[in-house]
Amino acid sequence: MSAAARKRIGDAQRKRWAASKKAAEPPVPEAAPKPKRKLSAAGRKAIIAATKKRWEAVRAAKAQQEKAAAKKTVKKAPVKASRKAAKKVAARRPQKAATTPAPATSPVATE
Repeated sequence: MSAAARKRIGDAQRKRWAASKKAAEPPVPEAAPKPKRKLSAAGRKAIIAATKKRWEAVRAAKAQQEKAAAKKTVKKAPVKASRKAAKKVAARRPQKAATTPAPATSPVATE
């Protein structure tokens, strides 16, 4: 390859490289960035009050669930205990002899 051809190829490559670099540069911002927002004292107090109210409602609901669950278990416990006690008593009793009553005769006279 001749020196002139290599020069033309190199120049063309440098031109392409410069064009790609120029396009890749970030654009300069025209306006200044917005200032960071700040929370006012009243806004902060309102958020805190709402959060406390929300958590109080959650705690109340949880306490109500636990109370209902405890109430259900209290109701069921005596029934189970009485059944268990009845089984123990039945096991201790001697079994009565199984007697079948004699068939009753009807008072109708046979002719």
